Amino acid sequence: MSSVDRLSFVVLGTTEFTLACVDALTVNGAVVRALVTLPEHLKPENSIDFRPFSKLHNIELLEYPDLNSAEAIEKLTSLQVDYILSTWPTILSEEFLQVPKKFVIGTHPTKLPIGRGRHPLHWLTVLNIEETSLSFFVMNTGIDKGQVLLQQRFNIETRISETCRRMNEAATKACRDLLRGLQENNPSLQPQGSPSFSNYWRRRDFHDITLDPRMSSEVAIRIVNSFTAPYSCARLYIHKGEHLNIMSAMRQPTDEFPKNWVLREHGYIYQCSNDRLLVRFDDAVLSLKFSGMIDRDISGTKLHPPSYYFAS
Repeated sequence: MSSVDRLSFVVLGTTEFTLACVDALTVNGAVVRALVTLPEHLKPENSIDFRPFSKLHNIELLEYPDLNSAEAIEKLTSLQVDYILSTWPTILSEEFLQVPKKFVIGTHPTKLPIGRGRHPLHWLTVLNIEETSLSFFVMNTGIDKGQVLLQQRFNIETRISETCRRMNEAATKACRDLLRGLQENNPSLQPQGSPSFSNYWRRRDFHDITLDPRMSSEVAIRIVNSFTAPYSCARLYIHKGEHLNIMSAMRQPTDEFPKNWVLREHGYIYQCSNDRLLVRFDDAVLSLKFSGMIDRDISGTKLHPPSYYFAS
């Protein structure tokens, strides 16, 4: 790509994935004129500090609490870029979508139109889906509904931190191919198919990351793995208004299960140490590693289902 026809971008986001895209775009000949992020107090919990990266690569760093504001739209319009690449965590207005000379490119880590909507990596993990695709598409006012530009396959790993690493690796190849496709100007339509061919995932909340000892061990482990670092961890409630942040969950070997374990209630705590509990779940005893410390020994405690702790 010659210096005359190098494509120019603004890139929006808050995460390592955002920087993986910026890096891949610049390595493959594009110009990134600005990197846009949220103020610190508004960033999602998997966000990182962009300042070292922007300084190292001499890319202007901008912060806006609302990209749909007149101030943000005016500034980004003045940059006169060909494209905006969005990994932004909130909805962009129709007016904002008109800012670049050509269009805004959205990103989503599913093979669209499958898995539209909120928190896709978490849902992929907890639903035990083993493979997905990183989709780049032309953004419109629908939710993940625009024309697909490119899809790059990657694997869903056991823990979400490893899945994020796989997604960043996929972005490196995908952005190279994306630039080639933009030069050819040949986007493809998302297949529509039957209503069962596409789906929307709802927003997850603390109920989705709360462990219920009546769950199977497999489901409980997937919930824990879907919300490990850089996220704030799954929860196990041990008292009203008190929960432990569960960093990892591992099924105990069957031959190490406590004697007569099947006679204990779901949620029975066999053992409590500095940072671990042994807890009866539906089909197994799980070793749960938690962050922080408990100021008392809760061995022998019989945990209730979560609804007990949420009741007023």
